[in-house]
Amino acid sequence: MAYTIFSIDNVSDVHTLAKFMRHVDTLEAISRTKGRTKTCIGSYKGVLEYSFIMLTTDFNEHIIPMGWVDNQESVLHIYPEKSGRFSTFIRENPIGTDNLSEHYLGVMQEVSKKEALVLDGWTYRPDLDVYYGVM
Repeated sequence: MAYTIFSIDNVSDVHTLAKFMRHVDTLEAISRTKGRTKTCIGSYKGVLEYSFIMLTTDFNEHIIPMGWVDNQESVLHIYPEKSGRFSTFIRENPIGTDNLSEHYLGVMQEVSKKEALVLDGWTYRPDLDVYYGVM
């Protein structure tokens, strides 16, 4: 199963964030999703923001069509390999169109907080208390 890490447009607006969380919570409550969404904290190009991780199928079906990521520069796709590693690809704009551009970034792995904070991009999963970076 592939996963997508993303932020939403205007994520720092409390009202927008609450609407998004309500949207996802409702979908999960009525079993419209195949997986559960987890809240993350991350940094992309030095900008700290809330982000989310969910199954890519759920992202494609329930997030893109609703316009939550229309103005996002990119999202991160994570593909588990048989070896247990996680290959990552960045999917650049335009989100939700046929003109998608996906580029391999590397392998996502657990890193220390100190290691994460010097990376160009990283993700922290509060539910696991783990930092991740792409190497």
